[in-house]
Amino acid sequence: MSIDRLRPTLLGLTAVACWGPLVGAQDRLADDLRGHVSTLAADVLNGRETGSSGGLAAAHYIAGVLAAAGCEPAGDDGGWLQKIDTRGHSLAEPPQLELHAADDAPREAAYGTDWIILNGSPVSAAFDLVTVRNEADFPALAAEGGALVLVAQYRDAMGWVRAGHAEGWPLIILVGPPSPGREREAPTHMLGTQAASTMIMVRGELAGGLSSGEWSRATLEMSVADTFPAFNVVGRVPGLGTADRPELADEAIVVTAHYDHITGAAVEPGGDAIYNGADDDASGVAAVLELARSAGREPAAARTLIFLLVTGEEHGLLGTEFYLDHPVVPLEQTVCNLNFEMIGRPDELVGGPGRLWLTGFELSNLGPAWAQAGIPVVADPRPEQNFFRRSDNYAFVKRGVVAQTLSSFNLHGDYHRPSDEADLLDYEHMASCVRVAWRALLTLSLGSLEPAWLEAEAAGPAGH
Repeated sequence: MSIDRLRPTLLGLTAVACWGPLVGAQDRLADDLRGHVSTLAADVLNGRETGSSGGLAAAHYIAGVLAAAGCEPAGDDGGWLQKIDTRGHSLAEPPQLELHAADDAPREAAYGTDWIILNGSPVSAAFDLVTVRNEADFPALAAEGGALVLVAQYRDAMGWVRAGHAEGWPLIILVGPPSPGREREAPTHMLGTQAASTMIMVRGELAGGLSSGEWSRATLEMSVADTFPAFNVVGRVPGLGTADRPELADEAIVVTAHYDHITGAAVEPGGDAIYNGADDDASGVAAVLELARSAGREPAAARTLIFLLVTGEEHGLLGTEFYLDHPVVPLEQTVCNLNFEMIGRPDELVGGPGRLWLTGFELSNLGPAWAQAGIPVVADPRPEQNFFRRSDNYAFVKRGVVAQTLSSFNLHGDYHRPSDEADLLDYEHMASCVRVAWRALLTLSLGSLEPAWLEAEAAGPAGH
């Protein structure tokens, strides 16, 4: 089927017919989606944490599906995986922190109530404490064996760190609130890069001692059991252009979902402690895999399609930010990012099964164009939740790319809990959503819709 035969209908943005392998495949499609989610959300993957053995297993599964779909590999060295600059570390023992005064016995800090880890790679060493109270206090060079203690409001301290004033220091200690924190289990997994500092926050009575200079040294012990690389998974279906617009082949639509989830403790003592992330976001990954399968089996897109399954979303869009620094197609030729996040259950606020909502609906021409074409995608019914800025699309937005998320998240109570299990999803609803998404994607991939911001100051990089 040629693109040029389809384009006249699409250029008028009339209702786009379901086309390709998804036609007549509703029952099979639901089963295939169930298979993807059940695999990715299985207990054996232990939540698919970034930089973990479960995350690596998920990446290889996704790569296998993209290969079978007929996509081309677009990762490193002609493969499917794109290694990001973040590593995961599993900890053999709970991390321990001690603070030392000049003449007293060390004081052991209790995790959760006295201190927490904010980010960074594991470190095990004793550190001399160097206190900073304002920007002028920063030493010109990082002291060997030293740790910075930042006595400031959190926003000010983080501003100093982002400005590079703390670069080179292996440990940064933020002085937190004077009240103790809540009890919690110490982490068993950490993320970081080789050059990054480890950052912790001390609060309560110990924070007061840091602020007053009572403590002069700190000992931090983090015993590493294993280290794992972290990967995005990238496939491509090359665009063919059209007879009148061959340049469309050089433009890209990037279709994304994040395959990572989180680790955590059991909500109830002795209860399930595996955060499977079936809806968040194995459901979105499953949708992208089926869109890739449809595109790969009958490649007839005018624009190039990049299917990007990212890791590190739960830790600040790490995988997406890395991709944007190392894109398959240059960003100036990337015309749109269509992101999928949590489509596993229907949302009654937008009409129930088979209906999707679009974050930032009013900010671009995508939603209005799809509505005109009879594609059941509506505005996000909960703008107060700020979902537009809470998923991988927002990293593209900050780089100037039209980027929005399709979802049907209904604020169910299993979000970020061990109860987000595969058997709770509605796979017939998901199948309908994928068929809707395919119609929406066609308007972009065949070149009939030119993505554009309608409120540039609100959505473009200058507005953020």
